Amino acid sequence: MKELLLHHSFENKLYFDWSESCIEGKSLHFLDGSLDRYSGISIYDENNEFVADGWMDFEFDPSSNQLSVYWSFLDIYLNGQKIKSIQMDKMPTSSENRLMERTQENDFIYFGFWKRVLMRIIDFGIIFIPLGLLYRFAVYESVQMNSILPYILMWIVTSAYYVLTLSIFGGTPGKLILKAKVVDHSGNQLSFYQSLLRSIFYILYAVTMIFAFSDANFKPINAPFDVIAQLIGVVTILSDLIVLFNRRKKALHDYIAGSVVIKQPFSQKKDRASSKKRPLSDGRDYTFGEIKR
Repeated sequence: MKELLLHHSFENKLYFDWSESCIEGKSLHFLDGSLDRYSGISIYDENNEFVADGWMDFEFDPSSNQLSVYWSFLDIYLNGQKIKSIQMDKMPTSSENRLMERTQENDFIYFGFWKRVLMRIIDFGIIFIPLGLLYRFAVYESVQMNSILPYILMWIVTSAYYVLTLSIFGGTPGKLILKAKVVDHSGNQLSFYQSLLRSIFYILYAVTMIFAFSDANFKPINAPFDVIAQLIGVVTILSDLIVLFNRRKKALHDYIAGSVVIKQPFSQKKDRASSKKRPLSDGRDYTFGEIKR
């Protein structure tokens, strides 16, 4: 699936349909099963619209026990018309894959520094009052209970807010309002781990504040934690300034997570075929290359 996305940018999730595929005379016994070369594999998007079909081939290296699967023939369709044909006589090399990644990235529209500042302002306006009230409540409860637990829970909730909005929605409300999305270099949604890495400065700040609050016995923050918190703030500002000095408008946390902030939809071209649909029947659900019965 990842190689398919390197050949072309698709707006929706994609699904395999193996129902009309044929074995093409190449077979391999691998692990506890067998693998065959197939032709006639159809690809549909989540709206059940036909977008591609082709042959899937494989290469096996016995010396390293490495199995590689790739598209040997691939036709891509837009509005029922073939717009691209790809033929691979051999498995793509890593350099060819990197070239396809760069070609796809040329379709991205990156959000620059000032638009990202505007996103921050919108986010601040949306969450300032709720987070401010949550902070005051957590501090009050910690003092009343003589326990750090409410304060820790508050920082866990706020950190989870940033991580989950990235991994589930592709960005905070400010980004989504401005039609921006945080994706990886292939245009895919960030994983939970990548979202965690992208939020690393906020998480470090949260951990610093927790230790500071505990060490001060719920009183105002003292050194050295105030210095550490200020240092993290300075690094965050410098991270955003890096956006001004690179082509893909990446901040430091984008480099850490392998992410970019781009315009939705993530390609300038809208690639949804609409004229050819394949109705699902016999209770078969073609999802992620498997036929579920």
